Amino acid sequence: MILMLELTALSVLVTYCWVDVQSGAILTIFNILFFSLFSQLKGDLCLKLSLLVVGNVFGLIWSYSFHMLFLYARTYEVASTTTLHTIYTILYPLLNAFWVIAFWSLSSTALHSARNLRWVTYVD
Repeated sequence: MILMLELTALSVLVTYCWVDVQSGAILTIFNILFFSLFSQLKGDLCLKLSLLVVGNVFGLIWSYSFHMLFLYARTYEVASTTTLHTIYTILYPLLNAFWVIAFWSLSSTALHSARNLRWVTYVD
């Protein structure tokens, strides 16, 4: 359990240091909202923390990939710098919202399914 919390903190720290501050802030907001939502749901704490770690790793990979795509486009002058900054400013929060909402819905489904599987009894 402590390892999972350390992995969560490490992924946020790596995002702040290697990607950018905006990605770190998105991941921090994701963690706060994840804790506030899933603390109220019934389920195994280990499963909840595992889902949190998977979400943080996914967010780190997502942010790093999107950031590298932006740097590649800027380095090789795919478009003008102001156009890229405009696209990045508009699309970045929307794309982050997509993965956060999708991950929350999948996580809540996984918690609900795990709870239902525990209470199922089979009759021979």
